[in-house]
Amino acid sequence: MTRRLILIFVLVASTQAFVNAQTSEPTPQCVLCPPVMVSCPTDIISLDKPMSIAGNISGGDPNAIYVYQWELSAGTILSGQGTSMISVEFVPNERMTATLTVGGPGIPNECNRTASCTFAVFVDRGPLKADEFASLERKNEELRLTKFAGQLLAEPSGQAYIIAYGEKKKTDSTKKALVRMKAYLVKRFKFVPDRIVTVDGGLRQKASIELWLVPAGATPPSATPTVPESDSL
Repeated sequence: MTRRLILIFVLVASTQAFVNAQTSEPTPQCVLCPPVMVSCPTDIISLDKPMSIAGNISGGDPNAIYVYQWELSAGTILSGQGTSMISVEFVPNERMTATLTVGGPGIPNECNRTASCTFAVFVDRGPLKADEFASLERKNEELRLTKFAGQLLAEPSGQAYIIAYGEKKKTDSTKKALVRMKAYLVKRFKFVPDRIVTVDGGLRQKASIELWLVPAGATPPSATPTVPESDSL
């Protein structure tokens, strides 16, 4: 009787151990993912020199081998493709995105392999003098303003500056001319009034009008009178 009990116990225990071995799950392994980062330039960039964009992988194996692949949304990669740093020729006044994808045995497949940064280099192109003329008949004045309006329409983010100069002595004719020309552009071409800036430029030897187109971000023009106001008194 004793022998039978021992045999049955051993058999049940062995069967249970076999079941446990079949149903046990493997212990998950922890994967360490080194962060991939990209640094875009934040300081003032010289217009006549290329700029650098750097990638960095921190916390990984210092002896690991990485493969770097860069892409730009605009501009040109001059050198450094396949390395952690590239030299870039940028496009002025346009947003650029630099994207880095890292491959190679140094980074596990489960890890994030890409990083990017976006930046823009705004260049002050300065104001453009579109036209300059002396006092004209109304019809000819409107012809010049119509041509100017075409340039303004072609530069949707630009602003118009009208600078009027009086002749030798201060009169109301300068202000009247500014009001008249702005009203023509706003009513005829449906410009928002704030896009048309009028400036009383002071006095010159001869009355004249300057029409300026100012691109977005550019420095507006300054008036350049040639007759001191004290001489007009």
